[in-house]
Amino acid sequence: MRVPLPGDNALGIILPDKITRIIDPWRKQYDPFYEIFPPHITLIYPPFITPREWKKDKPELQKLMQHFFSFDIYLNDLGNFNSEQNWVLWIKPEDNGYLHLLRKLIVKQFWEHISIMPFDYVPHVTIGRFDNYQDYLVAEKRVKNELSPMMFKVESIHYLIFDDKWTFNIEDKIDIGQ
Repeated sequence: MRVPLPGDNALGIILPDKITRIIDPWRKQYDPFYEIFPPHITLIYPPFITPREWKKDKPELQKLMQHFFSFDIYLNDLGNFNSEQNWVLWIKPEDNGYLHLLRKLIVKQFWEHISIMPFDYVPHVTIGRFDNYQDYLVAEKRVKNELSPMMFKVESIHYLIFDDKWTFNIEDKIDIGQ
């Protein structure tokens, strides 16, 4: 996986405003990329379908999503990624496997537009990034103490484009089960 570049794009689920208002104070404090990415769950990492190809491929994705169905996601627990020099704190979506199934269907249909990732797909909502373990532990304790169960219904997926101002913007929306 490489750092996104202007013009790159992705597919994801944007969190509803009611949940964004709850988690954004944590993100603002702990995630240096807070202003770059809206709170989301990535389905397909960049680069994905180019904006030029999107007009051609969007109807195919819409047709695929007609056969899927909306589903609930619960945000109740924390998780993390870590390496020797970097820790990422995230909220774990509980969804009975629907995110993996949705991603699998998209990958199967659009495989030629999807980069092979050096890691397994782990659905998550990033809260913060830390370059030392002590800062990570402080943030984890705070978020764990303040986190109360949240739920939202996934009724659409979003096509995101990384612009020349280094921000991911919602470019398009595809409804699920319509």
